Amino acid sequence: VADVTATDADSGTNAQVSYTIIDGNSENKFVVNQADGPLLLASTLDRESNDTYNITLRAYDGGNPSLSTTVTVYVTVLDVNDNTAAFSDANYTFYVSEDAAISTSVGNISASDVDISNNADLRYTITDGDPNNQFSLDDTTGDITVNGALDRETTANYSLTVEVTDLGNPALQNSVTVLIIVDDVNDNNPIFTQTLYETEYVENSNTGLSVLTVTATDADKDANAAITYSISNTSST
Repeated sequence: VADVTATDADSGTNAQVSYTIIDGNSENKFVVNQADGPLLLASTLDRESNDTYNITLRAYDGGNPSLSTTVTVYVTVLDVNDNTAAFSDANYTFYVSEDAAISTSVGNISASDVDISNNADLRYTITDGDPNNQFSLDDTTGDITVNGALDRETTANYSLTVEVTDLGNPALQNSVTVLIIVDDVNDNNPIFTQTLYETEYVENSNTGLSVLTVTATDADKDANAAITYSISNTSST
């Protein structure tokens, strides 16, 4: 880690210098060679837990009484890309109307990385679930917007896989699922199951007699698909 050297102008035993750590090594991450002073690494460092150490060394001679001096070694732990970015949520669910215009905001995803500098500089991309590019993802902000016309009756929801990659070397990736649910708008007319209905009944039949049943369907959903019937025109022959 560092070469630490002290000299003594005396001679013989009085000039024999030894070294010891006296402060700043509570985690026992460092050792010093007692005879010649190199500060050595004793165990693995983790910058995200502790990025600096102030190690105080004492150099003392072999005289009697022994004389000593101290020096502080400032150790800065440099970052390596050893952490994968973590998303703020385990998964995301967003809702968007099927008549949303291009560039309408859908939602935002975000991730963070406990590394620093390029190792924590993140980029986002959609890797699966959007074959027709219905959505756009800003690679730096994580903002998702509408990129193509939506139709709930064709595709009611999209399950996107979004990947975040840091700019470290080598780069590390993580991914998350983003579910986009397309909300219905009332954009479909009811359709009768037949284009023409015909029936016969006996004249002078009782009032309230069932003549026939007409049925219609609506591709929308919920209230937009609730159908009521009425007679708009009558004729007789």
